[in-house]
Parts: sequence; structure tokens; C-alpha cells
Amino acid sequence: MKMRKQRLMGVGLLAISWLVLLLACTGESPEDQDATAALLVLPLGLYMVYSDDYLLYDGEPVARARDRPEAALLSPPYPQLFPREAGRSVRDCEGDLLRHRQRDRLRYGGGSRHRRREAG
Repeated sequence: MKMRKQRLMGVGLLAISWLVLLLACTGESPEDQDATAALLVLPLGLYMVYSDDYLLYDGEPVARARDRPEAALLSPPYPQLFPREAGRSVRDCEGDLLRHRQRDRLRYGGGSRHRRREAG
């Protein structure tokens, strides 16, 4: 039933695009001959008619992993953002940040800014 609804809407969009093209062919001024709407609606109608995927939104969204309450148990809190809530001082968090930067420099090479020039 859902795919039938989508295909009927696609046929409706195709009919609208053909009406726009018909009106554009009979227009006398350049503004009356504009068929931009057909260029936007025709591909969408074709896609809705021939696609096997359901494109329309009907009702409630599907729950994502981050919306589940048990997902909070999987992701650790970030003490760098909220050091007081985690019982840590700001100085401890700054030390963690410096250690992570040093680790990344060693791991990824640090880029051209961090390379020392060799004495030549």
C-alpha cells in the first residue's frame, strides 16, 4: 500500500511537469517559456515511480542508537568538558589534553609546523 501511494505521487509529479512543459511551449514571452519547475519535478517523479526504496515519511522516526537509554552506558562521560562533575580539577584535564596532543604528534607526524629543521 505504501509503495502504491509513492508511485501515485510520482505519477502526479510527472503530470505536473508535463503541464508545466505544455504551458512553457505555449508562452509568448521568455518568462512564460520558463520550464525550471519541470527540471526540478520531473526527475523526482521518475525516481518515485521507478525506485524500490520507500521515500515518504509516514509517522514516527525510527529510534537511533543514541536515543536509547542504554546507549548512555556505552559512551563514557567527557571529563575534559565538565571537570567539576567528574570530580577532577581543570588542571588535570589540561594535562590530559597536552598528553593527547603529544600522542597525536608522535602518531601522525605532527605536520610541517612541528618538524624541526635539520642543520645543513
